[in-house]
Amino acid sequence: MALPQGATSYVPFILGRWGKQGLTFLVLGALLTLALAWLWQYFATGQMDGQQAVAKREQSMVFALLLATLGLLLVYAPEFVYLRDNFGTRMNTIFKFYYQGWLLFGLSSSYAVVMGIQGLSSARSTMRTVALVCSGLCLLFIALGLFYPVAALAVKTNSFALNKPTLDATAYIAQGSPAEMAAAQWVREHTAPDALIVEGMGRSYYASDNRISTLTGRPTLHGWGGHEAQWRGKAYGSMAQNRENTLFLIYQKGSTAEIAQALTQWQIDYVYVGPAEREIYKMAPDAEDRLKAVMDVAFQQDDVSIYQRRSQ
Repeated sequence: MALPQGATSYVPFILGRWGKQGLTFLVLGALLTLALAWLWQYFATGQMDGQQAVAKREQSMVFALLLATLGLLLVYAPEFVYLRDNFGTRMNTIFKFYYQGWLLFGLSSSYAVVMGIQGLSSARSTMRTVALVCSGLCLLFIALGLFYPVAALAVKTNSFALNKPTLDATAYIAQGSPAEMAAAQWVREHTAPDALIVEGMGRSYYASDNRISTLTGRPTLHGWGGHEAQWRGKAYGSMAQNRENTLFLIYQKGSTAEIAQALTQWQIDYVYVGPAEREIYKMAPDAEDRLKAVMDVAFQQDDVSIYQRRSQ
């Protein structure tokens, strides 16, 4: 990010931010230091007891510590570095790293709870009380966390309204837009894996957009616009190479000669027209007439059409 006027270094701003987050550094730093110290002790000194049962317990503890250490590193790292993107902040780095970090924390914490409960019988009275309280709190928090999947079950499953419950993530498309699912199935069965199938430039977070490339793996001319620009950075302009304007030309304003030229220039094999394309580009009836003038209808069902480039 650009320095304020008159500033010559990032260091004061970095130290200022760190100074406001002392608790973060204290807690995470202490936990990370302890985990690394225990791991160092294990690997540096070797197993302290030769008995097989003890060795297995130590090995399981080391594995749990490795999970916790990796999780701590994942949530600690964005305090120092992040992947630069269009936003110029560490938001996406935190989002990606924390998600993995919490999964690792969950696994290692569950091990800690079990070990704490198992150790109650052999612990001293004071430690037994502390362990019992900590384990009880952990179990309470786990129970509270389990409220969400129970409460969300009806919403996420639409109260099990489907006649045949399924884990198929595309079932909602087959139910809500059977023509699009039929088109995707046709593409899988009748096109080459590297066939370029044009569809509308997707709007970020719209599950209705870029469905053919998503469902079939076939390449398309452009994906979600915002995310393409975000993750390709400064190279996006040269990589996009006027693709967005080409899509407007094909779906909205191009003449038959311009569409034919675009098909040849980009080596487009198919053009997909579905509900998203009609909405994004406000397609008029004559727009498809121009496509039919230079392409053949390869698939047609309800409001979904797939046009194929004619052989030269």
